[in-house]
Amino acid sequence: MYATYYHHVQRKVEPIWARHLHESPPPADPARLDYVTRVNVSIGSDGSLKAIEVAKSAGPEWDQAVLAAFRESAPFENPAVAMLDSSGLLHLDDLGFIVSLRGGSRVRMYGDPRTGK
Repeated sequence: MYATYYHHVQRKVEPIWARHLHESPPPADPARLDYVTRVNVSIGSDGSLKAIEVAKSAGPEWDQAVLAAFRESAPFENPAVAMLDSSGLLHLDDLGFIVSLRGGSRVRMYGDPRTGK
């Protein structure tokens, strides 16, 4: 159940995030090859984005690309009631967004949907 919902979110967010990345300035540190932004996301029972916070920063421009992608992607599908906490929210914590410049740029959203967060 969580994996299916996670993949739904990923399919909506990832292309918008990639577009924002391409509009962002190049990385400040050319020697650095990997950039990771990790976010905690809360989604309401109606699929609305209730909160998003950066838990680990890759740098302000690239963090903003992740935040903007979530805001533009919302609303999401309504999560199953069994996935909601007592306040009616679904928490997707520790979602990672990686940009790897090793042998060309690669962007990917990742997380562990089995955690049930």
